[in-house]
Amino acid sequence: MGGREAFHFGSFRVHLPTLFLPIILFGTALVVVISENVEVGWLKRRSYALTSILGVLVLYYLLSDGDHGGTAVMGFGVLVSMWAASKKSYPWIFTALLFVVIVSVTYIATVYFEHQRLALAWGGDEGLLKFFDQAVNLRTARDLARAGGIFGLYDGLYVPSTVSMNIYNDLVTAYIAGFFGLLGLFVIAVAYFLFYTRIVAIVRGLAPAEAKSKPENNKMSVSLKRGTFSQTPKLQQDGSMVDGRQERMRVLKAYALGIIGAFLFQFVWVFTATLWRRLPFTGLDLQPISASVISVLSFVISLLGSVTVVRNIYLSSNEPVVTSSNLKTPKDSTRVPRRGELV
Repeated sequence: MGGREAFHFGSFRVHLPTLFLPIILFGTALVVVISENVEVGWLKRRSYALTSILGVLVLYYLLSDGDHGGTAVMGFGVLVSMWAASKKSYPWIFTALLFVVIVSVTYIATVYFEHQRLALAWGGDEGLLKFFDQAVNLRTARDLARAGGIFGLYDGLYVPSTVSMNIYNDLVTAYIAGFFGLLGLFVIAVAYFLFYTRIVAIVRGLAPAEAKSKPENNKMSVSLKRGTFSQTPKLQQDGSMVDGRQERMRVLKAYALGIIGAFLFQFVWVFTATLWRRLPFTGLDLQPISASVISVLSFVISLLGSVTVVRNIYLSSNEPVVTSSNLKTPKDSTRVPRRGELV
């Protein structure tokens, strides 16, 4: 990805984007929902919250010495989370601000710091000569992909030693295209399309039951003044009541959609960057096809684990409550039949 995207503690490797992605996306969804739970000044509170989130992204980029791949993935996840969590109005200003930050960081990394991966994509012949070894590896990988044609070379695909170390990880897209051909690559793209459309439909379908009009039936609801979750039910302008379950599910759905968006963005980037030189190569792996342990674990734990937890919380919060009134038998079933009445 470029920069310092991982730390090593002995033999244990900590992948920073994988570690921080769930934290920053859940924090984004939480602060947006909490900041909007006030009658007056909600826009100002939300602006402060989103500004802090953007500051965290910039701070991560600086501390990671220019991890443009991981920062871009987290930035796109933040964009999806804040849009999904926003209910009163969409954050157009911060969307534009996030775009400006991305463009500015990319420009600085390209012009002033001459970032290796950006220079290979946009630096022309000068960038290719400056990072010659890296350019040869990427060119070799793209030649492998093109050599596969439509139906692939299978066992006839020769993998040079210069790219053999990365061909099963961040260059796996080129290996798939060369081995299985463009047809195999198309099948994988269709499989990803079906997977992500299905998982998005599952998350979007998680909606808590409508709150009842009686406040005593609501276990948890939203405070009108403090902007936090409290026992006081919230009365909307249309007269409907909103309890805490709806607000909690709003946070969880925004978080789940954000992490899905981040992983989908990573898939599209990795899938095309290996084959198209003008798109900067990221170093990210094609999940979960890559042989990288971090790639597989992040896909299973961060993506599937997050969606599973959100769905289980939804199911548990919408289970019917069994009370003593539910267990009463109908009066007609215990009535003693009159004399001469057919039973």
